[in-house]
Amino acid sequence: MESVERRMPRKQRLRDKNPDRHAELVRVATRVFATEGYNATNVNRVAELAGVGVGTLYNYFDDKDDLFLDCVEVAAATDLRIKQQRIDRLAPALQMLHDIVRVERELMELDPDGQQLLKSVFYGGNSQLEVGQAAQELYAGSIELVEQALAKGVEGGVFDLQGQTRLAALLITGMVETFHVLGDRLDSSDSDKDGPHPADLAVELLCRGILSEAGRQQGKVGGQ
Repeated sequence: MESVERRMPRKQRLRDKNPDRHAELVRVATRVFATEGYNATNVNRVAELAGVGVGTLYNYFDDKDDLFLDCVEVAAATDLRIKQQRIDRLAPALQMLHDIVRVERELMELDPDGQQLLKSVFYGGNSQLEVGQAAQELYAGSIELVEQALAKGVEGGVFDLQGQTRLAALLITGMVETFHVLGDRLDSSDSDKDGPHPADLAVELLCRGILSEAGRQQGKVGGQ
């Protein structure tokens, strides 16, 4: 019987054998894709910046699409892993949403290139690519975290989403991403510098719009 190692695609074997080299290629390519965009990115340039020949790069990736999707996959996996580590799924629904917003801000410092790449897939020049939909699907796990928080609120009778939990999760995710895209323009507003972050205030305002009648009677958003 042919061994599992021999059945494994050659590129995957090489990635497993040289994880540091693979990680460095992804790191360099992520920065280039995030700052220059997919269309303007030259694979030869990525190889040059990584200090390898273009032939070496193609030993690890089939083509430019494969390299791009691998960069998005790594960024999305980092995003989801850190959120899963730092978000308390037993917390009330509103607290979960605020935690997601907080961790999004932390990720902008922990993995700026990866986060910029993810956001470009939704909002920037990388959003209209033929490969864009596949890239966006890699982010599904983070959207599901928002959906879980909303479902908890619905189950607790605090939120009324009229059966549109998935749609609401997409809207909230888009709102949070928009705040990060706006960046310094929010921080330079007339809002209280010592008060809540604008993204947290936006979560509060949005959630007030989806309160159930029971939630309104409680007089607060975050009861569940």
